[in-house]
Formats: sequence, structure tokens, C-alpha cells
Amino acid sequence: MNIPSLRTAAAVTLIAIAATSAPVLAQDLTNVVATEGDWTVFAANSPKECWAVSAPKSSQNTKDGKPAQVNRGDIRLYVSYRGGSAGEVSFSGGYPFAPDRPSK
Repeated sequence: MNIPSLRTAAAVTLIAIAATSAPVLAQDLTNVVATEGDWTVFAANSPKECWAVSAPKSSQNTKDGKPAQVNRGDIRLYVSYRGGSAGEVSFSGGYPFAPDRPSK
């Protein structure tokens, strides 16, 4: 995935996260401050925060140990920092995970 499409995908993903979060936060699509390798860095002032987003270089879906075709959205790893709190790492797997089911 090239940097422009990564930026677009990251921006769309962040907007989707903001749209489903409480309170709803508007995303400024011009808040990209840097790119480094596979990471894109964003910043905002109100509230003061910054976050980095990256997509996997590859992904293999399996079922019962065998490769499987799946219909999923974008996979992303996020690292965010907000003033006055510790950093946070989050993950979007491209589809909702089953509740109350242990990871393997």
C-alpha cells in the first residue's frame, strides 16, 4: 500500500472511529504531521493529542488452520497520546470481534 492510499485509509478510519465515539469529534483531514516508513502521524489541538497509524505489510486469514477467504475492512494499529494520560495502543481488525470469546 502506498503512502497516499495509507493516508486516505487512515483518515477514513479515524473519521469512522470519531463518528462512532462519544462525544463525536470532527476530524481535520489536514492534520497529518509526518510519515515515517509504514506509519502516518496525526495531531490535533482540541483536545491536544497525537496518534500514529499503520497497516500490516501482509495478512493471512485462516480457518481451522487453513487459508480462508474473508470479507473484511482495513486492518490498522493505532498508538495515541493525550495530555495528562498514558499512551494507548489499539487495534482494528477490519470486522467486529465476537464478544466474550477468548483469543487464540
